[in-house]
Amino acid sequence: MSIYADINVNDPTRSPLVYDIEAVMQGVFNVLVIRKGEVLFEDIGSGLEDILFQSMDDFTEMEIKKESLDAIDAWETRARLLPAKSTITAIPEENKYDVSIIIRVLGLEEQPHEFVGELQR
Repeated sequence: MSIYADINVNDPTRSPLVYDIEAVMQGVFNVLVIRKGEVLFEDIGSGLEDILFQSMDDFTEMEIKKESLDAIDAWETRARLLPAKSTITAIPEENKYDVSIIIRVLGLEEQPHEFVGELQR
Protein backbone atom coordinates (compact mmCIF):
# COMPACT_ATOMS: atom_id res chain seq x y z
CA MET A 1 0.00 0.00 0.00
CA SER A 2 1.31 3.43 -0.96
CA ILE A 3 1.71 6.29 1.48
CA TYR A 4 2.43 9.09 -1.01
CA ALA A 5 1.10 9.77 -4.51
CA ASP A 6 1.65 12.64 -6.94
CA ILE A 7 0.75 13.38 -10.54
CA ASN A 8 3.38 11.95 -12.87
CA VAL A 9 4.78 15.04 -14.60
CA ASN A 10 7.55 13.15 -16.41
CA ASP A 11 5.61 10.42 -18.24
CA PRO A 12 1.85 10.58 -17.60
CA THR A 13 1.17 8.20 -20.52
CA ARG A 14 3.04 5.43 -18.68
CA SER A 15 1.16 6.03 -15.47
CA PRO A 16 -0.88 9.05 -14.35
CA LEU A 17 0.53 8.86 -10.81
CA VAL A 18 3.85 8.15 -9.12
CA TYR A 19 4.04 6.69 -5.64
CA ASP A 20 6.15 6.79 -2.49
CA ILE A 21 9.88 7.30 -3.15
CA GLU A 22 9.35 8.28 -6.80
CA ALA A 23 6.73 10.84 -5.71
CA VAL A 24 9.05 12.36 -3.10
CA MET A 25 12.00 12.48 -5.54
CA GLN A 26 9.78 14.22 -8.10
CA GLY A 27 8.82 16.69 -5.35
CA VAL A 28 12.50 17.34 -4.54
CA PHE A 29 13.19 18.02 -8.23
CA ASN A 30 10.23 20.39 -8.47
CA VAL A 31 11.31 22.38 -5.41
CA LEU A 32 14.79 22.83 -6.89
CA VAL A 33 13.72 23.94 -10.37
CA ILE A 34 10.83 26.22 -9.44
CA ARG A 35 11.99 29.80 -8.90
CA LYS A 36 10.71 31.69 -5.87
CA GLY A 37 7.76 33.79 -6.98
CA GLU A 38 7.00 31.60 -9.99
CA VAL A 39 3.95 30.05 -8.30
CA LEU A 40 1.20 32.54 -7.55
CA PHE A 41 0.35 33.13 -3.87
CA GLU A 42 3.12 30.76 -2.71
CA ASP A 43 6.79 31.33 -1.96
CA ILE A 44 7.58 27.74 -2.95
CA GLY A 45 10.82 27.03 -4.79
CA SER A 46 14.45 27.98 -4.56
CA GLY A 47 16.73 30.81 -5.56
CA LEU A 48 19.16 28.51 -7.37
CA GLU A 49 18.82 30.20 -10.74
CA ASP A 50 20.21 33.44 -9.30
CA ILE A 51 23.21 31.65 -7.77
CA LEU A 52 24.10 29.61 -10.88
CA PHE A 53 25.49 32.61 -12.73
CA GLN A 54 28.00 33.56 -10.04
CA SER A 55 31.64 32.56 -10.46
CA MET A 56 32.20 28.82 -10.07
CA ASP A 57 34.16 28.45 -6.84
CA ASP A 58 33.96 26.76 -3.44
CA PHE A 59 31.85 29.58 -2.00
CA THR A 60 29.25 29.21 -4.76
CA GLU A 61 29.18 25.42 -4.22
CA MET A 62 28.42 26.00 -0.52
CA GLU A 63 25.79 28.60 -1.38
CA ILE A 64 24.07 26.22 -3.83
CA LYS A 65 24.13 23.42 -1.27
CA LYS A 66 22.65 25.66 1.43
CA GLU A 67 19.92 27.02 -0.87
CA SER A 68 19.06 23.50 -2.11
CA LEU A 69 18.84 22.00 1.37
CA ASP A 70 16.91 24.97 2.78
CA ALA A 71 14.35 24.82 -0.06
CA ILE A 72 13.86 21.06 0.26
CA ASP A 73 13.58 21.31 4.03
CA ALA A 74 10.98 24.06 3.76
CA TRP A 75 8.83 22.67 0.94
CA GLU A 76 9.24 18.89 0.70
CA THR A 77 7.98 17.84 4.11
CA ARG A 78 7.98 14.14 3.23
CA ALA A 79 11.79 14.11 3.12
CA ARG A 80 14.36 14.28 5.90
CA LEU A 81 17.72 15.52 4.69
CA LEU A 82 21.13 14.08 5.48
CA PRO A 83 23.18 17.25 4.82
CA ALA A 84 26.56 15.79 5.79
CA LYS A 85 26.23 13.14 3.06
CA SER A 86 24.86 15.51 0.39
CA THR A 87 27.26 17.09 -2.09
CA ILE A 88 27.37 19.76 -4.77
CA THR A 89 30.36 19.56 -7.13
CA ALA A 90 31.31 22.21 -9.68
CA ILE A 91 32.30 21.01 -13.17
CA PRO A 92 33.63 24.31 -14.63
CA GLU A 93 34.59 22.91 -18.05
CA GLU A 94 30.93 21.91 -18.58
CA ASN A 95 29.40 24.95 -16.81
CA LYS A 96 27.42 22.77 -14.44
CA TYR A 97 27.16 21.49 -10.90
CA ASP A 98 26.60 17.83 -10.07
CA VAL A 99 24.05 17.43 -7.29
CA SER A 100 23.77 14.52 -4.88
CA ILE A 101 21.24 15.00 -2.09
CA ILE A 102 20.68 12.21 0.40
CA ILE A 103 17.26 11.93 2.04
CA ARG A 104 15.16 9.61 4.12
CA VAL A 105 11.50 9.40 3.18
CA LEU A 106 9.16 9.72 6.17
CA GLY A 107 6.97 6.70 6.80
CA LEU A 108 8.94 4.45 4.48
CA GLU A 109 12.02 2.29 4.94
CA GLU A 110 14.89 3.72 6.94
CA GLN A 111 17.31 3.31 4.06
CA PRO A 112 18.49 6.67 2.69
CA HIS A 113 17.85 7.53 -0.96
CA GLU A 114 19.94 9.66 -3.29
CA PHE A 115 18.56 12.41 -5.48
CA VAL A 116 21.04 12.85 -8.34
CA GLY A 117 20.90 15.64 -10.86
CA GLU A 118 22.75 18.54 -12.37
CA LEU A 119 22.33 22.26 -12.38
CA GLN A 120 23.47 23.91 -15.57
CA ARG A 121 24.02 27.54 -16.44
